[in-house]
Amino acid sequence: MKNDFDDLIGRLKQDDKEAFNLLFYMYAEKLFKFSLTFFNEADEAEEIVQEVFLKIWLNRKSISNPSTFNSYIYTIAKNLIFNNLKKSVYKKKYESYLYSSPMPHQND
Repeated sequence: MKNDFDDLIGRLKQDDKEAFNLLFYMYAEKLFKFSLTFFNEADEAEEIVQEVFLKIWLNRKSISNPSTFNSYIYTIAKNLIFNNLKKSVYKKKYESYLYSSPMPHQND
């Protein structure tokens, strides 16, 4: 089984789209459920999954150790989740600031 997974990662590194699709089907649902624990909406969790796999495809050549792929993929997801949560907090603070600030007077 380990050799099969190593081969799958090797194929991914060789730009094999079928290998990429297999990895997507192996991990997408797990990543979705993981992401959903941080967000209230499925759309946000789905977006995380899509971003994770985009990063995997873009960085496929640099995957060095297939045995750490599981950790690698969850680290990407965790970083994306935390970045999105930070943006959300900043956005809410900024919106709160905007709505609480008096509007400037305009000269007619």
